[in-house]
Amino acid sequence: MAVIIKNIQIDGYRSLKNLSLNNLSDINIIAGDNNTGKTSILEILSNLGASITPNAWMMRAGRVNLERSAFSCLDSIFNIDDTNKEITVQVSQENKNTVIKLWQDENTERLSIDEMEKNEALLNEGPAIKRAQNHLEHSNHGLTLEEIRAFPQEYPVRYLETFLNGEKKSFNKIYPFQNAVYAGRDTLKKEKNRLIKTHYISPSQHTDVTLSLKNILNHAKKYTDMLKVLKAFDPDILNITAVENDDVYFPGVTYKIISQNHEEALPLEVYGDGMKKAILLMAAVVEAQNGLLLIDEFETAIHTSAMDTVFQWILKACVDLNVQLFLTSHSKEALEKILTCEPELQDNMRVITLVKREHGTKARMLTGREAVEVQNDYGLELR
Repeated sequence: MAVIIKNIQIDGYRSLKNLSLNNLSDINIIAGDNNTGKTSILEILSNLGASITPNAWMMRAGRVNLERSAFSCLDSIFNIDDTNKEITVQVSQENKNTVIKLWQDENTERLSIDEMEKNEALLNEGPAIKRAQNHLEHSNHGLTLEEIRAFPQEYPVRYLETFLNGEKKSFNKIYPFQNAVYAGRDTLKKEKNRLIKTHYISPSQHTDVTLSLKNILNHAKKYTDMLKVLKAFDPDILNITAVENDDVYFPGVTYKIISQNHEEALPLEVYGDGMKKAILLMAAVVEAQNGLLLIDEFETAIHTSAMDTVFQWILKACVDLNVQLFLTSHSKEALEKILTCEPELQDNMRVITLVKREHGTKARMLTGREAVEVQNDYGLELR
């Protein structure tokens, strides 16, 4: 398997304060009470896929309203209990140490509307800049139109910096009038913006009809092994095929299941959530090859009768494809299943239990083998 990230320190992100996770392993299982920061850790790790750009942070802030500025979106990812708006993430890899800082200081910058419009990096495609201009024009101040356009305004600024081995690699400014999606004209898909390859799976993603199976269908060995696992859900399954849609307005691919029980191939959508979740997870391992796979509430929708088979496939495939795995869970039963379904990998596991304290978030870390022993011998609660 792969230990791509060895250590990570997070301070100021959502509810996480002064959290250190050291000596991470190939398989990292994150547990803890509600609101202790399990999903927040996965969000941070996911951001490493594009963390030298502001967009990843804005999207993680839950930005859904196009009328809401980038600046205000970021409010939700700063720690609500801290008066200082500052997030620091330090990631240690072999021969590589990355520090990411997102903060707002007390200073403001004076910019005119003309300066805002001329600066391509700040261009908001019009709406917010026009609102600022209209506000000045209607309030007038006794100025001419030319003077109004040049009238300086004080704007608070948020900064995003990335350092690699002590050298600054990127620097971004985020102003209140910026668009949250197109800020800086960057894109999450550019390889140069990726620090680490990451693939994130949310608890409800298996319900998304845009599920992509391209990579696993093209991986003969993993695809064959996947079909064997899916027999736990449909013993008569024979094949999964990708069929091009005929709809000219919504082109794309529909995945269909060929089963001995049915004369015609059935769309994947007609199957239950458990089977769709299993397919999603197995496809995600192939997608994450040589990177991080982040699965939030990994057991969601999978019945306990199928957990051993599905989890065993995932762990073995991560070994084969050089994937470092991070999982979160609330389920005692799911934790027991993942820890015991492949005993020879227990020493490659870390069970991380988060606990909130007055001065920060603490993490108890056990190997998989230690976790099984303390649970069996002392009844220790891993969650």
